[in-house]
Order: sequence, then structure tokens, then C-alpha cells
Amino acid sequence: MKKPSESSGFHDKRNTFREKLIGLGESSIRKSYYPELQKRLTELQKFRALLDQSNDAIFLMDAPSARFTDVNESACEQLNYTRTELLNMSLYDLTAPSTAKQIKHFFSMGPSRAGARETITTTLRRANGEAIPEEITFSSVIAEGVLCAVAVARNITKRKKAEEALQKAHDELEQKVRERTVELREAYTTLEKAHQELKANQDRVIQLERRAIATRVTSTLAHETRNPIAIIGGFIRILRRKHADVPELSERFDIILQETEKLERLVEAILKAEHEMAADFHEVDSHQLAEALYDVTREKAQLAKIQVKKDMSPVHARVLADKECLVMALKEIILNAIEASSQQGEISLRVGQEDQWVVFSISDQGHGIDKEAQDKIYGPFFSTKKLSSGLGLSFAKEIIESHNGYIRFESEPGQGTTFRVYLPVSR
Repeated sequence: MKKPSESSGFHDKRNTFREKLIGLGESSIRKSYYPELQKRLTELQKFRALLDQSNDAIFLMDAPSARFTDVNESACEQLNYTRTELLNMSLYDLTAPSTAKQIKHFFSMGPSRAGARETITTTLRRANGEAIPEEITFSSVIAEGVLCAVAVARNITKRKKAEEALQKAHDELEQKVRERTVELREAYTTLEKAHQELKANQDRVIQLERRAIATRVTSTLAHETRNPIAIIGGFIRILRRKHADVPELSERFDIILQETEKLERLVEAILKAEHEMAADFHEVDSHQLAEALYDVTREKAQLAKIQVKKDMSPVHARVLADKECLVMALKEIILNAIEASSQQGEISLRVGQEDQWVVFSISDQGHGIDKEAQDKIYGPFFSTKKLSSGLGLSFAKEIIESHNGYIRFESEPGQGTTFRVYLPVSR
């Protein structure tokens, strides 16, 4: 057992060594450093309390392991882990694999990343497995040559919900805009259709008015000329009988009588077309109609130096028609073709059959019908020719339709025109 004096000497030597080692005695420490340390400790406690009061979760981590070395109270509350549990974990344990790649990339540069900052949006997994949307800001620092990181995680659940609500509202608005756009387009289409129908109705009204005028004019002309033509024909017949022994006069009387009969047939056709005279319908051979049409237009074609070529397909179908009236209608189409053709031109007259229709096709090599005029050619009083009444095609169309047929045409400016008349087969 050591003596007290020996023990006291040992302590004195140790104290002297301590003072030499730190350059200060205990009294100096108490007087100079203790208050400063106490002050710093107080400040650290205040700073720690401030961090713990923060709503954001704050993590201090080693890098690149991302293992927690310290966390604040908010981190524990948000994730529902104790501080001890979190200090045994790393940030990789709480994030998805895709986020782990981002964290590793952030730490991949080592000490050269000191002072760097990066913000990512991800989720952190709570103790019960629930995923919390978080916005995490990383800051890297060097402490005693070791790379560390501070991560501040802000719960953005409310912001996410607000963004989702905003996105939903945006999507709903876009959907309403699309629906409204569709409604407006449909309304515009309906309005455009109504406008087109109104315009078509106006055109029809104009056509009907013109047709009514044409009907009155042609009926009046037919009635006013019918009796004088009949009287002229009657007197010519009397004169022909009276001067039958004078060949020269008889021949001239025959010519006048032929032309008078043509006028009588024209007047009758007009009155039949206007339903002011009963039509005389009979079954007629389609080739006979074509021959009659060729005969009544041959002289006009010869005078215009136009050649009319017939192409009679082996059609044996017959049509129910008023022959004189129908030939008059087809004649108008051929006369138009003659007038549209240049000298030495050709007109093709074809007869064929398509299903239950006999088709008369009349083609010329003329200048064609302008696009602007193609919708108007059947209108009464419409004509592209000088000194024309514009009643020819309108008159022809009425007669053809009165025979339960219809008329179509194809025309290219500069390449000629083809009219096709369709008449139902009677047997």
C-alpha cells in the first residue's frame, strides 16, 4: 500500500503533465473555456430544437452509403420510425430502385461533388409500407475529409393532390372544350346544310318561276300559232287540189305542206309536254325511234357540214312512248350538238340497253359545256348561244321525264359532250 505522500506526489506530477499538455490549468479551463463551451452547447441545443421543430424531414447521411447518421423528429413522425430504427437504416431502404439510381449518381463524383445541390421528386416508404410523395433536396459537404450529405425531405402530398385536382380539372375542361367543339362543328354543319338547302330551295323557286313563265310563253305561242298553221295547211291542200295539173305549183305546195305539218307536230309536242293535249302512247321499237330521229336532223346536219353516225346495237327492246313527242325531245339534243360542233365534225348517235333501260347516247366533238354552266343548262331561258330562247333542253327534259325516263350528260371543256337519255323498257 502506497503512502499518502507518495500518492500525492504522483497526482501532482500528473496534473503538471496535463497543464503542460494543454497549456492551461484547470482554473484556466473553468475561467476561459467552460463558459464558451457552455454557450456553444446551448446554441447546439437550440439549433437541434429548431431542426426538430421543422416540418420537413432532415437526414444527415454518409456518402455514398446514404446511411443515416442523424435525423430530426419530423423524419421520425413522417415515416413512423423511431430515431434508433432510422439510424440503423439508409435512404436506399426507404426509396424505390429508380430513386436509388439517382442518389448513387449524385454521390458518384466523390469529394468533387462537395457543395453540390440537387432536388428530386420521389416517394419515401413509411413503417406500415405506405408511400409518401416527397420532394428531397440533397446537399453534399466535406467533414474532416469525409463526404457527407444532408437531405431535406418535404411532404408534398397536399401539393400532389392539388396538382392532381388541377390536372383533373384541366382534363375535364379539355373534355368539355372537345365536346363543345364537336357540338359547334355539328351546329355549323347543320347551319351550313340548312344554308345549302335554303339556297337550293331559292334556286328551285327561281327555276319554278322561270318554268312557269316558260310554260305560259310556250303555251301561248302554241295556242296562238296552232290555228294559223292549221289554216295555212288547209288552204295549201285546197290549192294543191285546184292546181294538181300544174306540176311546178304542186311540187311547191307539197314543200309548204310538209313544213306546215312539221310546225303542227311541233305545236302538238309543246302542248303535250305542257299536259294541255293528251299524249298518244304506244309501244315503239327503239331502232325506229333512232331512225326517225336521224331523218328529222339529217338536213340540218348536212347544211352545217356535220356528219351524224349511227351505231345501232342489237337492241330488241321496245319503249312506251308518244313517238312524235319523244323524237322532238331527242331532236333538241342533236340540234344542240350540231350547233356546238365545228364544220366537218362528227356526231355519234348510239342506241343500247342497260338492264331495264333503253339508252340513247348522243356525243359531239364540240367545245364542251363550261363548268359554271353545267348546273344551269336545263333551266328555262338559260342559253350560252346568241339569239336562243333557252327552252330547248328544258323542253326536252320535260318530255323525257313525262315518259318516266331521265337524262344525264358528261362534258369536258374543249373535248365535247355526251348526253344519255334513259327510257324504261316496256317489254
